Amino acid sequence: MTKNGQSIIYSTAITNINPVVEKIIEASNENLTFKSIDEYIEFVNKISKIKWVNSKENSFKRNNLSFASKYVHFISGHKTPIYDSYIWIVINGYLGQKSNTKISFANPKSYREFYDTFERFKKEFQLEKYTNYKIDKFLWQYGKSMTTKIVKELNTTLDKAKAELKKRIIAN
Repeated sequence: MTKNGQSIIYSTAITNINPVVEKIIEASNENLTFKSIDEYIEFVNKISKIKWVNSKENSFKRNNLSFASKYVHFISGHKTPIYDSYIWIVINGYLGQKSNTKISFANPKSYREFYDTFERFKKEFQLEKYTNYKIDKFLWQYGKSMTTKIVKELNTTLDKAKAELKKRIIAN
């Protein structure tokens, strides 16, 4: 994807960036040193949940799990996978198929839940020899390409295409 002649590798749907930046700055001021994957995971959880009040004194809450995981993905040296709905659909769908269990595509409640599911996917499909970075990129490209194909095939919206992808994964 390109914008103004520049390549865009990652995008996010953050509508109010200020509380996100404030949360990252606040958390970063704690002189963090990351010694393990678990510390990166906890940092994602710490910076993903934000609250803010707008000028009309309305209070809002949002879990920016995708953005927070992208941010930590880079500061971890690509050790942590990025949470993305495409990846979530694919890993849950194929794990459900492999174990022949009911598939739930409900958003993860935390980055820990996503990371644990991602690791289970790696183990179940014997992908341990690949880095999280390589698996993450493949799964994102696969989910994105399948969804794009469905959008064109059915001439539909992205949300409806994701719902259709879930149905197709369950049907197999």
